[in-house]
Amino acid sequence: MNLLRQALLGVALLAALGLFFWVQQQRLEAEQGAAALAREQASTANADRQRQVAQVATLDAELKRQRAAQQTLGEQLTTTRTLLAQRQRTVENLTRENAALRAWAAQPLPAAARQLRRRPALVGADAYRQWLSGGDPLQPQPDGPGH
Repeated sequence: MNLLRQALLGVALLAALGLFFWVQQQRLEAEQGAAALAREQASTANADRQRQVAQVATLDAELKRQRAAQQTLGEQLTTTRTLLAQRQRTVENLTRENAALRAWAAQPLPAAARQLRRRPALVGADAYRQWLSGGDPLQPQPDGPGH
C-alpha cells in the first residue's frame, strides 16, 4: 500500500504541478494580450498626438497669415483715413475760397439724384438682388428751364 500511496501522491503532485503550469501559462497569455493592447493604444495615442501637432502647426501658420493680413488692412485703413481727411480739407478750402462752388454745394440735389439715394432696408444678398432686379426704374426728367 505504501507503494500505491506513493504512486497516488506522485500522480497528485504531477497533476498539481501541471495545473500550476497551466494557470501560469494562462496568466502569461493574458498579460501578453494586455501588453499588446497597451502597445496598440500607445501607438494610436502617438498617431493622434502627431496629427494634433500637425493641426496646431497649420492653425499657427493660419493665425500668422491672418494677423499679417489684419495688419495690412489696418495700415490701408490708416492711409485711407489720412487721404479722406486731406480730401475733406481740400473740399472745405475750395468751398471757403470759391463763392460759385459754395452756392452750388448749398443747392438741394435734383429729384432724380434723390431718388437714386432712396432704398429700403435690405437684409442679405437675396433681398438686395431682388431689390435691384425689381426696383422702380428712373423716369427721364424733362429738360427745360424749370427743371
